[in-house]
Amino acid sequence: MKLSVIPLRKSVRRYSDKAVEKATIDQLVAFSRETPSLGNEQIKHDFIFAQNRDWIEQLLHSYMLSYGKLIAAPCLLLPFYDDHTDVEYEFGFQVEHIVLKATELELGTCWINVDSDQIKKVLHEATSDEYEFKDIFVTPFNKQFEINLTNKQIHNAILIGYPSTKRMDRVINNAIRMECKANARKPVESIIVNSKNKPLSSVLQKILEHAILAPSSRNRQPWRIRLTDKGFDVGGFDGHRIDLGIFIAHLKIAMQHFGKPFKITRFTENSKDIEWFGSIPLK
Repeated sequence: MKLSVIPLRKSVRRYSDKAVEKATIDQLVAFSRETPSLGNEQIKHDFIFAQNRDWIEQLLHSYMLSYGKLIAAPCLLLPFYDDHTDVEYEFGFQVEHIVLKATELELGTCWINVDSDQIKKVLHEATSDEYEFKDIFVTPFNKQFEINLTNKQIHNAILIGYPSTKRMDRVINNAIRMECKANARKPVESIIVNSKNKPLSSVLQKILEHAILAPSSRNRQPWRIRLTDKGFDVGGFDGHRIDLGIFIAHLKIAMQHFGKPFKITRFTENSKDIEWFGSIPLK
């Protein structure tokens, strides 16, 4: 993934009626099957791509107002994962790579929080004879697949589509982003917990300037950095493991661009309200 893609990603809440071409969807689906892993190659998620806008609007109806006049996109990514703490980091890491791939394909995206039980309920209804699976799902979905999801969780969905070019939609989208402070990115220094005690190298400054452009599924920007003699530790506020996985995806892309191998040594430490995930060497 090229570093130049990161600044292009924006959270889009207003989408055009233009359908996403089959070839483009096929590229996303293929990429989702080969997403990079944060560390555990055994972890694989179930990615469901839906492409029926009416069905997507029905699915997300209760989220429209809470996300500020959200308009359903023509495509939706529903990622399911095993209900285990460490999996959440991997989940955010992998799904954000798909989001950046969509950005590379000139598509707009938006992370949204969803209720697992509600999503499963609508998916259950979709397995009835009322629907033609092929009219809704890009990836295979049937009754057996639904059963396989019983013990998996879904707490985020990703809207995917072409941003609306209508002037009013652009105005509304920008106003919403300002209201939820999506534009108010924290400066690099504010996410470093010991910046007064350790010097920040110029290369790490550049890396973090790109990493903080990561989206936060809960609009919190909860990630934190602790400088060390060999590099830095990465962590985040307790309960924001998916967001930290998203942030680490951006970290990896930026480090590789600036010629720094990405290798993370996992450790567990809680200090105050920060849950530390691992240590990354910079030398």
